[in-house]
Amino acid sequence: LVTLRVAVRFLCKSMLGVDIDKVLIRKAVRGLCSAREELAAWAKSSNCHPNSKLNWSGSSSLWSPSAGLSALRHVHFTCANFIETIEGSKPNSADAVLCLSVSKWIHMNWGDAGLRRLFDKVFDILSPGGIFILEPQPWKSYKQAIRKQDMPAEVRTTLSQLKIKPQQFQNILIEEVGFSQAEQLGLPNGSTQGFDRPLILFRKFVVPGK
Repeated sequence: LVTLRVAVRFLCKSMLGVDIDKVLIRKAVRGLCSAREELAAWAKSSNCHPNSKLNWSGSSSLWSPSAGLSALRHVHFTCANFIETIEGSKPNSADAVLCLSVSKWIHMNWGDAGLRRLFDKVFDILSPGGIFILEPQPWKSYKQAIRKQDMPAEVRTTLSQLKIKPQQFQNILIEEVGFSQAEQLGLPNGSTQGFDRPLILFRKFVVPGK
């Protein structure tokens, strides 16, 4: 899972993963348990499987298997609707927010208003200087989801009423939400078909004098 690799490689002090799908949350928790076991075994032995180094090693001089294992103790997952109020989402409480392969589903289920609530909430919980990494899904994937999956009638209705398109996200985040900077990160290394979408990094402005 991306969440776990980020936590371990960057030695995060705290990380909260949120998803509305209980099945995905259970899968994430199982992944967390497996990651802890793998890093604990590595910390006890100088030998490890090559995949362990590939998956978990960080570049910081402070990084070690033990430090990575310690970071995982501060990773938690919760099943919730992010655009509604959830525990741990206080203003200025996060240094980074990742929104990967998610914006389409929020947009299709809660419409343009739900998408704007997502963007506003991310901005609100980020500390000044914090970053928002967004992987917007293209408009064609919205229509593909409708064709390939048995979507409820209300979702189909919501899709027909959408005015905002993914190519407008960046302007909305900069001009309306208040992010001060956007950086195109390009395609993630090792992207598989269907997930080969570019990432965009947005930075929340730093308040002068603070």
